[in-house]
Amino acid sequence: MNRTFKYVLLSAVVIAQSVHAQQTRAFKPVTTQMLVNPSPNDWLMYSRTYDAQRFSPLKQITKDNVAGLKEVFKKEFAAGNQESIPIVYDGVMYVMLPGATVQALDATNGSVLWEHKRPSGATRAKALAIYDDMVFYTAPDTPDNTIVALDARTGAVRWETKSSGNLTSGAIVVEGKVLSGRTCRERRTTRRPARKRGASIPRRVTTTRGALRGQARRWPAGWRPRGVWPAGTTRSAG
Repeated sequence: MNRTFKYVLLSAVVIAQSVHAQQTRAFKPVTTQMLVNPSPNDWLMYSRTYDAQRFSPLKQITKDNVAGLKEVFKKEFAAGNQESIPIVYDGVMYVMLPGATVQALDATNGSVLWEHKRPSGATRAKALAIYDDMVFYTAPDTPDNTIVALDARTGAVRWETKSSGNLTSGAIVVEGKVLSGRTCRERRTTRRPARKRGASIPRRVTTTRGALRGQARRWPAGWRPRGVWPAGTTRSAG
């Protein structure tokens, strides 16, 4: 057995032990109260809090020491658009990658704990959500879009449900319901699958493009509320 093979074998064993430890350690389910008042150490939704402040209360990095920050790890993604915001819970970072892939990473060193990849290879959603012991992903499958619940510890599919429209905005969980925004030609709707089973609750139309165009006529010239854009235009996350 040569030295190179021994090194590769040892590396594989260490990785397997790390993944096994991650999968088997106690996992504390994410609750509604944790989403409402998250720990400073966690980033449980794309804007961190429901009021979308995107502000971290951590105080370790200050204006006095920021110049001394050093790279701890670097992870390169495959080619493609990257518009999502990672979520972080209990030292694990959940990220969406180009190629319809979700990965769980050890946030201290970037090592991959698990990976879930959709067959479509298309990536359009901008946010993951976490609740209970599941990570929720709006997958742009073809020909249908799919809301997928992944086991937060292993990445295994717990349930998935088909959805109409284009799932590009990602998901958010409110009081145990997974909310997903999408566009459906002349309507913008939300669908609320029950988080445990994935059963879809009847959709509720929130607004229409026609109504938005009518409202736009009353706005000052050149001004448009955040999040409302003319038909046919695109924008990045945020």
